[in-house]
Amino acid sequence: MRYRRRRAERAGTNRRAARTRIDGSRSRGSGRHPRRRP
Repeated sequence: MRYRRRRAERAGTNRRAARTRIDGSRSRGSGRHPRRRP
C-alpha cells in the first residue's frame, strides 16, 4: 500500500500549498500573514 500512502502525503502537501496560495491571492496578500502598512 505504498501508493496510497504516497498519494495521501502528496495530497496533504498540495492542499496546504493551494490553501495558502488562495488565502494570499484572495485578499491581495492579506491572508494568514497580513502586511500592515502605515
